[in-house]
Amino acid sequence: MADFPSIPVVESFTGVNGTTPPNADWTNELLVRDGLHGFAIQGNAATGRDSNNEHTAWYNRRIYGPNMAASIEVPTLPGATKYVGLLLRTILPGTANWLAWGIYLQDNNLKIYRDAPAGALDTTVSVTWSAGDTLGAVLAGGHIEGWQKSGGVWTKRAETDHAYAGSAGYAGLWIDGNTGRLDNFSVGALSDGDIVASRRRRRRTKG
Repeated sequence: MADFPSIPVVESFTGVNGTTPPNADWTNELLVRDGLHGFAIQGNAATGRDSNNEHTAWYNRRIYGPNMAASIEVPTLPGATKYVGLLLRTILPGTANWLAWGIYLQDNNLKIYRDAPAGALDTTVSVTWSAGDTLGAVLAGGHIEGWQKSGGVWTKRAETDHAYAGSAGYAGLWIDGNTGRLDNFSVGALSDGDIVASRRRRRRTKG
C-alpha cells in the first residue's frame, strides 16, 4: 500500500495495575501452557505478566478480514533480544493448532513470520526503533507489509508475497518479558479500495 490505512484505536489499556487480561475484550494465551501467561495493565499500558516468559493475547470482540490492518504503539521498547509483535488473521486461538501472521519489532529489526508460532521467518529488515514508535502491519490476500510510525510519519519497511491462504481471524499481541510497554492498539478490516490500490502499486513497482 502507498499509505498506511486509517484504522480506529480500539484499546488504550487504561485501568488498575496488574489487571489481567487487561479487560473483557482480551483473552490471554493463544496456546494455554506454561510459559505463555498473557498480558496485564501496568502504568496505563499493556505488558507481559512476568519477566521470564513470552506472552500472548487476542482481541476477542470480533473477527477481521481476511484482509486487515493493525498497529500498536510502543512507548517503552522491550530491551535487548526481546521483542513485541502483532498477530494478524489468527485462527483457532486458545488451542494447540493456532496460526497467525506475525510482525515483530526486535532490537533494530522488523521481522515478518508466516504461520506463527512454528512457521518460517520470512523477512528481516534493519530498522532503528525509538521509544514511542508504532509498529504496523497490513495483510491483503497473500501480501503482507510491515510498517513503522516514527515522529508522526508512517514508513513501510518490509513486504512479502505468498500464495493466498487463510481466512478471517482475530488480531492479537505478543511480547517477550515485561520490560516493554504497548499502548493504543488499532485494528480494522481493509476496504476494497485499499486492496485495489495496493495491487496497482505493486504492479507498477514490478514493471
